[in-house]
Amino acid sequence: MPVIFFIRYFFFLSRNLTVVRCLNLCRLSMQFLFSRMRRRLVLSAMPFSISVEPTNKCNLACPECVTGSGRLKRKTGVLSFPAFSCLMDEVSSELIHLFLYFQGEPMLNPDFLKMVAYAKSKGVFVATSTNGHFLTDRVCDGIVESGLDHIVISLDGVRSSSYSVYRRNGDFERVRAGISRLVETRSVRRSARPLIELQFIVFRHNEDEVGEFKLLAKTLGVDKATIKTAQIYDVNDPRTELLPPRDERYSRYVYDGTRYRPRRKGRGLCWRQWSAGVVTCDGSLAPCCFDKEAECSYGNVFDSGFSSCWFSVTANGLRSDLLYGRRPGICKDCPE
Repeated sequence: MPVIFFIRYFFFLSRNLTVVRCLNLCRLSMQFLFSRMRRRLVLSAMPFSISVEPTNKCNLACPECVTGSGRLKRKTGVLSFPAFSCLMDEVSSELIHLFLYFQGEPMLNPDFLKMVAYAKSKGVFVATSTNGHFLTDRVCDGIVESGLDHIVISLDGVRSSSYSVYRRNGDFERVRAGISRLVETRSVRRSARPLIELQFIVFRHNEDEVGEFKLLAKTLGVDKATIKTAQIYDVNDPRTELLPPRDERYSRYVYDGTRYRPRRKGRGLCWRQWSAGVVTCDGSLAPCCFDKEAECSYGNVFDSGFSSCWFSVTANGLRSDLLYGRRPGICKDCPE
């Protein structure tokens, strides 16, 4: 299943690769490598991928999500279609990949499918992530018709009892029925899109269900089943309700006998600051998905334009800091 998934994924992606986009991606790669080797910032290319937040509202109350838990300090909002279309008009000629999600549930934006269709009309590969509670017949038809390339659906349990521990206010059976409906709609309409990926976030309470989850994904007929490690904000607080799994293969933390510490995989050389950015629903350009409050914002793309924010003094200052190993606070939970 994973091999076929990635073949189809890159086939869909490659169909969007114009000469301009390929050249831009090559420039980005070369400029990142040069910056890393010389420890001197070089960047004149636009990102090949961005995440855009349709809304930061959500219907669930997941305790380790800043939105669901009520910890998000940013004002609740919904991205307007005119603002989104202006952004796409500016960046789409060099943009390859759009992830239409950040915080919140994207399908709570009434213009969500309209946004997908507009980005697709610009030749951009479009992906999203959802908790799966709004996959009605009408929405499933709209998803297939819009041309959405890739959808990630969260299903952190194989039965209601385990699912509801994290996905509070959620309905396991409703989500499972919605997944089946989307798979069936795609089949009936004889469409290859979207690629359907189920995602399972592993905590201690559900780590024994990983094998069952993979079997459930196969039964439902989705294209890929992904196991994801959980970010736990106060992992060493004794009052924390959710704990990392005991099996360290599924954890982004290592227990040293007294406390948990983040597992580091890389050397802190952040490719994302050359290749991608995150636009919140109010227009702030954040460095990456770990800056959930947009505290390190490069500016507002709706006020100043995306390009102006991307190449701003603030943005380049953060990139230069990373080249010298100076990591801002948002990097503390990053495994790279």
